[in-house]
Parts: sequence; C-alpha cells; structure tokens
Amino acid sequence: MKKLLSIFLILLLLSGCAESGQDSSDKEEEKEKEEETEETVYNLSEITQEGTYIFNEDYDGSPIHILTDGDVILSFKDVTIESDSYCIYAEAVSSLTIQTDGKTTLKSTSKNEDVAAICCNCDLALTGSGVLYISSRSNAVICSATVSIFASVNMDARKKGILAERVELINGTTEISAGNDGIHAADILIDTYGSVSVSCDDDALHADNTITIEKGSVTIDAHEGLEAYEVTVNGGDLLIYADDDGINATGKGNLIINGGSLRIISSGDGIDSNGNIIVNGGDICIVSANDNESSAVDYDKKAYLNGGTLIAYGSNETQTFSNVSSQQQLFVTSLNGKAGDNVTVYRNSELIYEGSAGADYSSILFSCEEVVAGMDYEIRVNNEVVKRIAIAEKQSGVDNRSDK
Repeated sequence: MKKLLSIFLILLLLSGCAESGQDSSDKEEEKEKEEETEETVYNLSEITQEGTYIFNEDYDGSPIHILTDGDVILSFKDVTIESDSYCIYAEAVSSLTIQTDGKTTLKSTSKNEDVAAICCNCDLALTGSGVLYISSRSNAVICSATVSIFASVNMDARKKGILAERVELINGTTEISAGNDGIHAADILIDTYGSVSVSCDDDALHADNTITIEKGSVTIDAHEGLEAYEVTVNGGDLLIYADDDGINATGKGNLIINGGSLRIISSGDGIDSNGNIIVNGGDICIVSANDNESSAVDYDKKAYLNGGTLIAYGSNETQTFSNVSSQQQLFVTSLNGKAGDNVTVYRNSELIYEGSAGADYSSILFSCEEVVAGMDYEIRVNNEVVKRIAIAEKQSGVDNRSDK
C-alpha cells in the first residue's frame, strides 16, 4: 500500500511539473510576442510588421518606410531624421501614430510638391509629451485620411503645412508657418484646450466643405484667414490678421457664429459669405479696409442677427447692412477715426461697450442685446462724445445710418 501511495505522489509531482512547464512556455511565448511588437530601433529603413517601434537618440536618422496592413506606433525620443525626400512614408498601413517624447525633428529638403516630410495613406495621430518639429522645402504633412493632433507640433513648410482629407486639432500647441495654405483639407475641426497659430502666404485654414471651431486659442496672420463652404464658430478665442478676407464662406454656404471671441483685422472684407451670415452669439470685433471696395460685413443673401455683440469698423461708402432679419437692433453711423481709438457706447449714460479700433475707419456698425428701440445712445471716442443716436423703432432689413 505504501508503495502504491509513493507511485501516486511521484505521478502527481510529474504532472504538476508538466503544467508548470507549460505555463512557463506560454509566458515566454507571450513575452516574445510583446518584444516583436515593441522594438527599440537603432538602424531601420523599412517596417513590415505592425507594432510599436521605439526610436531614441542613437537612431541613425534614416527615412522610415512603413509597409504593413496593421497599426503602427512610432515612439520618438530626441530623434532627428533628415532626408532629400520623405522622412516617414506609410504606404499601406491601417493607422499610424507618431508619439514624441523630448524633441524630435523631421527635415525634408525635397522641393517636389508631391512630397512631404510625413506622407501616409491612413489615419495619422500626433501624440506625446514632447515637441515634434517638421521642416520641409515642400509640404510638412500629406495624408489621404484624417490627421489628428494631440501634441505640440511646430511646422515650417515652403508649400502647405498640412494637406489631408480631414484635420482635427484636439490638444497641444500647433504652430504652422507655410508658403501656401497652412491647413488644406475637406473638413477642419478645432476643438482644443491648447492653441493654434498659423502664419502663411495664402489661406490659413482652407476647407472644401466645413471649418468648425469649438474651442481653443487661434491666432492667424495670412492672406485669408478662414475659407470654406460653411464656417461655424461655436467658441474659442480668435485673432485674425488678413491681407484679404478675414473669414470667407464660399459657394452658397453660410457663415454661422454661435459664440466665442473674434477679433478680425483685414485689408479686404472682414467677414464675407456668398450665402448667409448668421450671428447667434459671440463677441465680435471687425476692422476692414477703409476703402470703396471692402466691407466689414459682406454677404450675398441675408444677414441674421439673433444675439451676441458685433462692432464693425469700416468704410462709410461700403458699410451698409440691408436685407437683415434681426432679433436685436443695430445701427450704422458715419464716423471718422484713427487706429488705436478708444471707442465706447453708452445707453442713457450706461456703458454697454468698450473697445479699440485696429485701423483707420469712417463708419461704425454696432449691435448687441442692449440696443433696443426707444432709447438714446452716445458714441464716445477717447472719452469725447462724437455721436448721439436715437432709435425710434425697431428697424429690420434697413440700413439705420445716423449722422446726428
């Protein structure tokens, strides 16, 4: 009996060892798989498997060609890649994420307009806690799908900053300097807790379909600020300097402002819509060219003033506001002034607006919820009363110009 019990115990121990060996083997296989998909790279020009690839300062700087059907993550820390063509080219990838820790620089010296420092045929996400610097003598990024930016990115391109199907700026600090458009896409969304700064020689943001701004600090210095079939501003803090139009809704599209703070200083039209302009809210200050060709507020169909505060400095010759459907009152008055003037509006001695002009002007258009029929208003420039305006009744669709 003791002999049988000993044999049984030996068999039990052997079985446990076999199971333990199997568990150990399984763990080793899992570890090998993890190592296959998370590789520290020192010299690599082609990636043919999905996974996470880690590049550090020891990387030799060769351009990276990605050819796989899977998802690829490139994790950079203090890496510099310089090329006479692309720096990163994702030819057949499900998605590409570039994660930056520290300072990473991608520099393309190609002048070919079809080349960019980053070229990809998939969704591209830029993430990480570091800063990604992209320099190109052509384009910074060309993407046939969606570019999403969650990190701090600095782009300097002789042609376009980003050329993509869709661009989403979600977080971080995005700075773009470009010789052509800053961002050119079918649709552009800015919904960021960070900031966006674009300086370029053509359109800062150009979309074939829509531009939507939800939140974020946006600073623009460009030939034209925003241009799309339909432009919607729901929030954010926008400062636009434009050689031509500040915001332009093309085709028969609409410009819709529901909120946010907008300050536009343009040498052309301040806001221009080939369809309707719809203002439901926001704090809007526009300074347009003081000439006979430009208007602070220009539209082809109709203007709807339903809320918000709008003050527009422009030309006395072109500053008209006809064909208006307004739920709040407005007035337009001839008034010659200089850049830097402190302008205040009072209603029966109550201050309802204070701001400054960004350029010379010969008229002012003003509307806010405090402007109502049956009240008297004063415009003061540098604390001096220069105009007194009495609004006898609500006027909708009429240029209520006053020269009193």
